[in-house]
Amino acid sequence: MTSHLLHGLWIKDRGLQLWIEQVEGHRIVLPEAVEKGTFPPVVEQILDGKTFRARMNVHLRTPKGRHVELPTPTAAFTPEEAVTVFSQLSFLKAETPAATRAQRDSIAPDLWWLIVMYQGLARFVQAGRVTLRTVMMDNAWWPQWQLSASLSERGWLAEMNHAAPGILRINGGRDLAGSMSNELPHWIANAILRDYRDETMPYARHEFVEALLFNLDPPMCPR
Repeated sequence: MTSHLLHGLWIKDRGLQLWIEQVEGHRIVLPEAVEKGTFPPVVEQILDGKTFRARMNVHLRTPKGRHVELPTPTAAFTPEEAVTVFSQLSFLKAETPAATRAQRDSIAPDLWWLIVMYQGLARFVQAGRVTLRTVMMDNAWWPQWQLSASLSERGWLAEMNHAAPGILRINGGRDLAGSMSNELPHWIANAILRDYRDETMPYARHEFVEALLFNLDPPMCPR
């Protein structure tokens, strides 16, 4: 049995939050309290140098079923950064030499759900199941990719939301899957298209395409 668990939360407009639980006593601890080798090497690399701060109160349920709300030190990752984190953690779903079974057991069920959610969204994006939208931020319109709203996508989101661990929905909202699908697809698509940014073209790209590739505020967008 693992001595520590790595938990995850998805908070709207804040992105991915990672926190650590000591199994004995169910205490919230910092990475320094975890013996090296407890987590998979990729997790140790992700957490290395990250600052854990009590950014928010997390709603938790004790083993006896009592609801508590505690200031919890977390490592925060923006939606853009979360795409890299989730893609690295996705390899842990398979039994490979990259991590032992005991190390994989240190990933809490809530974080596994977040990883599976990312993988599903990534498959939709890779299949081209995205459309374009513009979002008003900082008094400017920004182009973004968004998940298409066909029946298959809506059905999958409903199933994922139903299967979400309670701690995720208590802290991330009842429509957690919808919240993640509203934020992550743009950054997943952006990561996929990253290699095309510096590609030499025989002609200049349109400003709108540049804005999508580089997350710019296109000058032709109305204010």
